Amino acid sequence: MWASYEDITRRLGKALWWDEHGVPRYDPFDWKLVADIYAHEIALVEIQCQRCLKRFDVAFSYGPMQQVINPNLPSLSEEVTDDALHYGDPPIHEASTGQGCVGNTMNCNELRVLEFWRESQQYDWERVPRLELRLERPQCPGALPCPEGIPPRGPSALAT
Repeated sequence: MWASYEDITRRLGKALWWDEHGVPRYDPFDWKLVADIYAHEIALVEIQCQRCLKRFDVAFSYGPMQQVINPNLPSLSEEVTDDALHYGDPPIHEASTGQGCVGNTMNCNELRVLEFWRESQQYDWERVPRLELRLERPQCPGALPCPEGIPPRGPSALAT
């Protein structure tokens, strides 16, 4: 479960997206704004609360620190192609009743990769649209389908 950051959200309202640590962000998503300043791969992913089905855009990052901690950890691009992304609990939010949602303590459903960015050898960043995919992991009953126009997952989607 993430911290609530109510002192921030009460003053600024609904965040546009949340970083890798559940911190609300208010500027439009930019790879330069993620928490891991050493990241080599970054993704903005749409997730959904398992309980109330509220959707959030959250950041994922992967870089040398993850490689040092666990050399066997797959890269972010591998996690996307393997449909293995895992954000954990959704950002703290209220249910439609105005009370805290029990989904705050449940894992979320990862729905789709909205943006994927990779650092090149020249330290420039490039967007990788072929990794901007709908994720097909089973979702909880009642979960809403992903919007139209999101590429399907699987080997045939990556061949293009």
